[in-house]
Amino acid sequence: MRNLFQGEPEVKSDYDFTGSFTDMWRDMRVSMVMPPLTVAICICVVMSVMMFIERVYMTVVVLLVKFMGKKRYTQYKLEALKEDIEQNRSYPMVLVQIPMFNEKEVYKLSIGSVCSLTWPSNRLIVQVLDDSTNEVLRSLVELECKRWIERGVNVKYETRNNRNGYKAGALREGLTKDYVYDCEFVVIFDADFQPDKDFLWRTVPYLLENPELALVQARWKFVNANECIMTRLQEMSLAYHFAVEQEVGSSTCQFFGFNGTAGVWRIKAIEDAGGWKDRTTVEDMDLAVRASLKGWKFVFVGDLHVKNELPSTFKAYRYQQHRWSCGPANLFRKMTKEIIFYDKSGSNEPSSLSPYDEAMDALSSLITQKSRADQTNAGLRFELMFDYVKILDLEESISKMKIIHVAGTKGKGSTCTFTEAILRNCGFRTGMFTSPHLIDVRERFRLDGVDICEEKFLAYFWWCWDRLKEKCSDDIPMPNLFRFLALLAFKTFAAEQVDVAIMEVGLGGKFDATNVVQTPIVCGIASLGYDHTEILGNTLAAIAGEKAGILKKGVPAFTVPQPDEAMEVLKAKASQLDVPLQVANPLDGKLLNGLNLGLVGDHQYVNAGLAIKLCSTWLQNTGHLEPDSTEQNNSLPQQFIKGLNNSNIRRASPNHSRPVT
Repeated sequence: MRNLFQGEPEVKSDYDFTGSFTDMWRDMRVSMVMPPLTVAICICVVMSVMMFIERVYMTVVVLLVKFMGKKRYTQYKLEALKEDIEQNRSYPMVLVQIPMFNEKEVYKLSIGSVCSLTWPSNRLIVQVLDDSTNEVLRSLVELECKRWIERGVNVKYETRNNRNGYKAGALREGLTKDYVYDCEFVVIFDADFQPDKDFLWRTVPYLLENPELALVQARWKFVNANECIMTRLQEMSLAYHFAVEQEVGSSTCQFFGFNGTAGVWRIKAIEDAGGWKDRTTVEDMDLAVRASLKGWKFVFVGDLHVKNELPSTFKAYRYQQHRWSCGPANLFRKMTKEIIFYDKSGSNEPSSLSPYDEAMDALSSLITQKSRADQTNAGLRFELMFDYVKILDLEESISKMKIIHVAGTKGKGSTCTFTEAILRNCGFRTGMFTSPHLIDVRERFRLDGVDICEEKFLAYFWWCWDRLKEKCSDDIPMPNLFRFLALLAFKTFAAEQVDVAIMEVGLGGKFDATNVVQTPIVCGIASLGYDHTEILGNTLAAIAGEKAGILKKGVPAFTVPQPDEAMEVLKAKASQLDVPLQVANPLDGKLLNGLNLGLVGDHQYVNAGLAIKLCSTWLQNTGHLEPDSTEQNNSLPQQFIKGLNNSNIRRASPNHSRPVT
């Protein structure tokens, strides 16, 4: 043992490669890795200190602003500025831009809020920039714009054939329109923002008072901040951004970024900065930086809030960001999709559409690109409807269906609603097909007074779609939108085995898609007037002739008091077909036993009178009621009164996932 510890160590003759490599790596780390790593650590420490100082600085500024009560925008005498504008009537021309992309849930709220802004109508232009890829939604947005135009608001509906530049591209193109030339300021609201009516009065005066101001930015108000943990976290983050970062930047006259919405820009400043550019994924910040470098000033109005809704799920958040994204962000989002759907045609290309949105896309492909004025009513090849019915094997089902068919210019939808409610209260299973819809296409199909649920709609939709796609050809092309919906209604009501189907004519009557019905129980023609004259004709006589096309030989029919010119045509057509045409008198309100009609307006008593005649005749001809038992001069059955009182134009089902906005 002693020799073992005191003896000389043995010297190995073999070369120790492992030990040599370890020593070499240690030397490399010391000489090559440690210096840059040390520099990086020092940089991080310096940046952390800078951020800490910045946070302390912002805290001091915010506290001073809070305790002194002097924010930058309060230095302006806003009330005096407003009074001066009103006295001198020196209202500047203001453009409001609303960029949209498939905004099904919020487009009506957004357009309605902007069109309700208090500003002289001749000094305000509302520009709706619709980049929607869903043609059905495009038509709905355009229809909403037309509604506000009819109310006297100067609304311009603009679409593009591409989405070049995304939101920035749409805003840029919107500013190039001829009618924008006289506008001095432009306000931007994303489609999920709803400003208060006095928004312009609380922002534009700042720009008029200070010609160096380029931007007035408002704060966001989140209506669903406490919905879930995700919305709460977003609200906390954005509240800090507005209350601290934006407030400090504005109060110290330093730079702060444009938030992309709820702001008013001086158009001259945008032009001076080079306009909107889509070279980055933060085009709003990019524009603000370029404008600031040109010497323009910004002001943040912290007590002006604009309502909007936070996305409550990651999927909703991703969609919200995707609406306006461009550049590299698109690639990232495609790589991080959580839920993948594949389209029904069997393509291997992934799609982020839900099954319902996929059906809407398919439906939008049926919208004809021709205007109604480009084609005559007879040129639509009405006979194709019978081919479609045969393809779907609906001939027998339609012939056995107990149908009430209603045409007219005004009041046919209300008449159908009253009719459906009465018969439903009589204990019958009802189906009703009407048009158009307000938000969701399912509103056109009602079963027992409720919009058809999404599951049933999709089942019947794809059943019809697949068979038509398989059988249609060049000779028998796919039906247009309304024809497909009418076919879908017949399929739905047949499958659901309704006791009565109330079918509202879409346009005219003679060549309408619903007129494949050959043996209705009873027909009704509501008030007639001038509508769709490019198709139906320029005279009441011509229009009445088209509406009378729903009359069938020997089938009883009712109408309401009509202009003499129209009534003569209806009577002549009825005589030719041996139709017992009768005129239904308006309902006497006393017969409601003190109750009111569910639909408001004196004209509804005319529609209610027609509905009562249609219902009583249907009940009689189907063997459920003795003749003349519902004469109005005596009394009305309680079921009739209850139905008239409970009638509602739209009654959504409990699981209606797309609420009216």
